[in-house]
Amino acid sequence: MKKYFTKPKKISYFLLAISLLLAVFPLSSFASSSYTANSDLVIAGPYDTAISGSPANFGNSGNHSSIDILNIGHKYRIRQNGTISAARLYTVDKIGLTAFYITVYRLNGDTFTLIGQSENLVNQLVAGDFATANFSNPITGVREGDYYGIRVESRLAGQFNFYAKTDQTGVSAAYIYDLESSPISSDWTGGTYSLASGSVMPIELYMRAPQAVFIGDSIISGYYTHYSFLHTTEATNIGTTIEKHFGDLTSFTYQNMGIAGQTTAQIEARFTTDAVNLHPRIIIIEGGVNDIEQRVAKSTFIAKWRSMLDAAQASNSITTIMVMKILPWSNGTNEQMQMRDDWNASLVNLAAGYSKAIIVDTSSYIGQFRRGGDTGNYWDIQVAYNKDGVHFTQAGNAKIAQALKDALDTTTPVTADDTEVGLFSVIANDGMDTTTNRIVTLNLNASSDVKKMAISLTGDFNDARKESYSSTKQINLCSKFGGLTKDLTCAAGQYTVYVKFYTQSGKASDVVSTKINLINTSQSTKPVITTTKHLLLGPKNSQVKILQQFLNNNGFPLTNSGEGSIGNETDYFGQLTANALAKFQEANKDKVTGLIGEKGFLGPITNNFINLLITTNHSISAQPVISFSSSIFTSSLYKGEQSEDVRRLQTLLATKSEIYPDGLITGYFGQLTEKAVQTFQLKYGIVNSTFDSGYGIVGPKTRAKLQEVFGN
Repeated sequence: MKKYFTKPKKISYFLLAISLLLAVFPLSSFASSSYTANSDLVIAGPYDTAISGSPANFGNSGNHSSIDILNIGHKYRIRQNGTISAARLYTVDKIGLTAFYITVYRLNGDTFTLIGQSENLVNQLVAGDFATANFSNPITGVREGDYYGIRVESRLAGQFNFYAKTDQTGVSAAYIYDLESSPISSDWTGGTYSLASGSVMPIELYMRAPQAVFIGDSIISGYYTHYSFLHTTEATNIGTTIEKHFGDLTSFTYQNMGIAGQTTAQIEARFTTDAVNLHPRIIIIEGGVNDIEQRVAKSTFIAKWRSMLDAAQASNSITTIMVMKILPWSNGTNEQMQMRDDWNASLVNLAAGYSKAIIVDTSSYIGQFRRGGDTGNYWDIQVAYNKDGVHFTQAGNAKIAQALKDALDTTTPVTADDTEVGLFSVIANDGMDTTTNRIVTLNLNASSDVKKMAISLTGDFNDARKESYSSTKQINLCSKFGGLTKDLTCAAGQYTVYVKFYTQSGKASDVVSTKINLINTSQSTKPVITTTKHLLLGPKNSQVKILQQFLNNNGFPLTNSGEGSIGNETDYFGQLTANALAKFQEANKDKVTGLIGEKGFLGPITNNFINLLITTNHSISAQPVISFSSSIFTSSLYKGEQSEDVRRLQTLLATKSEIYPDGLITGYFGQLTEKAVQTFQLKYGIVNSTFDSGYGIVGPKTRAKLQEVFGN
């Protein structure tokens, strides 16, 4: 036993070192590294959007060289601590406009102090359109509750350049003319300053995404000592809120998106815009008291919660969803509190189905037993934390924030889950060394928490896409993006198939791989149709499978998955076959007379044409060679469309996170898809500017570039 106690000094030094480290870096700082804010820029204020309008009614006017304007209104304040690095606004015209600055002020007592000012942004403004101006000198040190304004300089008297809302509730534009520079410290509401009541020019201000977003009703908003900056009612006491206490405990940036009086249906209606689109790592959801008070059906309550959980779970940014059970409520009747307990139990069961969700029960922190209530209840708010029977004192809000932090401290975020490499494997064709068919069957093995996988033939996974995990998968050795595009030829040689597996949270395994040698590929790459018998919609025939293989391998796939997909061809001539064949005939109607007359069925003209293409290596005498380079899209795609082509577009764009960071595969061409298309167009020089008529539309030029980037 003696030798275990021979070096006590080193142990003491070690413990001392640990103590010093913890003093400098508390445990909370280590936990927070899992929630590092992503780099996306999101709106940090105001709770309004930039608007267009005409004629110009805002800015410098009269015989003045400059004007400084400050928007004074609760919902037009900034919601987040951080750095403003961009602004989006509408400019009616730029006539006479020489300078435009964004300013940020902080109110201390009756005095507004200038926190920062952008550089002159006038060259980034666009007459008659919206523009996002990126700051080369970002405004740092901005805090929640700060105000924003503008400085405009011009050389023509009486010329407005911007458009403002008028007759708005709870906001005014304070202004002053002809200062040499923006005022450093002053009382904007009196003295030499003028006030245009009800006037405001909304300018969207962008910061790096917050680490946390709170959304809910008045409890989240901060009522009644504080209202979030989504309200027009003036009540500011940020230090009393749950969010501020949580921020102090964790050092996380946050946005308070609570609105007083809302039910879960109202919260759900704005959930994507006000929460998910802010791209936080953590989202805290609260609500339910107003539902019970207003006699909302439990089924509605659960349905709205399910919708919010679905949206948060699908977000690539969010790692943790904090589901707050309905809090203690002294004003609630016994019947209402029994209902609350029942709804909370159902909410817990619902949340159990979401890997990112954790339940936060504040009852033991702020609640107490109610006499005459159910055994072991926490229905009433403790006296020290009770403001009005529903809401909480500052001390109560601090306790709620502590409950949230404690829940985080005992929970591993889903992005940090572990995957054991030894649990993963892939084998091609049951371990055979060679194959004569470019279509091979993979047997995949993964742990139970795996939900997605990606298959690559290059090893860098630039040719891959995430797809649902399956224990078996047929792949084309000469394809990309899970078979969405295919090469015409498939050279003999050794092929390596690389696979990554992903948990539901997106955590990737190490790469596993398998090798197989391909020989004698001609039979599999050039299926020949040897019959002249017509093939029509409906009947089964062995030649149908050959036709389907030809279409699948040459850019006219029947479908991306299931029966009829590559490797899953059948002998049934159904609507999928007819549609794919019709696309092939439409694409080649100018090459052979009468081809389009057989649209949707295999007649002698189509049959002979396909055989000619195969036997002549896809050329026809001296005519231009028809391209079977797996044309990805044969028609244009627009915002508002819903189709399989849109789904394929999203799948391809999602393989490049810098183009489509949201990565949602829905089949619907919405705003996120449009933004991804616009990013793709700008990246590859398809459009010259955001004002091109084809900006955001998948037209001929964009389809060609998609083919070049994602095709052969």
